[in-house]
Amino acid sequence: MVRATSTGVSAIIDYKGGITARTQSFVEQTLTGRVVPRRGRTPYAAMAERWGDAPILVWSLLLIFGALVMRSRKETKAR
Repeated sequence: MVRATSTGVSAIIDYKGGITARTQSFVEQTLTGRVVPRRGRTPYAAMAERWGDAPILVWSLLLIFGALVMRSRKETKAR
């Protein structure tokens, strides 16, 4: 991944998420490094192709429901 910004940190990030090269913030610099093209899909892309965004929506609703249950339990204990 190559991240280029005009006011912040520009960086080259490898496929494992490690930063291989970066610039300083708010300093005009030229960044050079090796970028290796990758093939394949991410786990999210593979899942979305099969089921769309339904699993993400279900997880989101479960998290919201869980947060509401925890909140109501805390309010009940406070009484």
